[in-house]
Formats: sequence, structure tokens, C-alpha cells
Amino acid sequence: ALIAPPIGRSERRWAAYAAARTLATDVARARATAIRERATVRVVLDTLAGAYEVRLAGGPAVTRRRLRSDLALGTSAHLAEILFSARGTSNLYSSAWVAARGDPRARPHRVRVLPTGAIEVP
Repeated sequence: ALIAPPIGRSERRWAAYAAARTLATDVARARATAIRERATVRVVLDTLAGAYEVRLAGGPAVTRRRLRSDLALGTSAHLAEILFSARGTSNLYSSAWVAARGDPRARPHRVRVLPTGAIEVP
């Protein structure tokens, strides 16, 4: 019984790391799609729902993902968008993070998009 809480925290922290890596991969794919299709691609982050989706401009969602309920998705706003132009550039600096809920010592895992379209995962 004494080992269960640390193992549970560790598992949630690992899940947050994996979810952040998946988010970074999906954002990179969105950029590649924008370049390949020569179209604007949007990554819409919904922090309240803990979900995000990748959409071609004016089109349907290409990718939809929802995080586990014990993980939190954060950005600078409740509903944020990362836009990629047909050249693969972004509209501004964008940052999102994934962290384990209810674990104040857990480190958030960040995904940052630069205006050049470069994606940083520290």
C-alpha cells in the first residue's frame, strides 16, 4: 500500500511525457501537411476538454486526440490555435504543455512553435 502512490505518480508523469511527445509529433505533421498540400493547417487546442485537433483550412479534422482524464493540457488561452501557412511558417510564438493532474511536483512537458515553424521540445 505504501508503494502504490509513488508508482501511480510515476505512471502519470510518464503518460504526460508521452502525450507531450505525441502532441509535438502531431504539430510537426500539421506543418508538413501545410507544406505538402500548400494550404493553411490549424492545430486547435481546447484546454478545458483536454483535447486538440488538426484541421485543413475550411476542411474536416485530419487528427483528433483527447488526453487521459488524469492529464492536463495547457496553453496561454482556453482555446488556442496554431496556424501553419503553406510555406510551413507559423503566425506567432505558440506554446502548449502537458502535465499530470494533482501532482504539484510534476514537471510540465512543453511544446513550443516558433514563427519559422520550428518545433521545440525541451
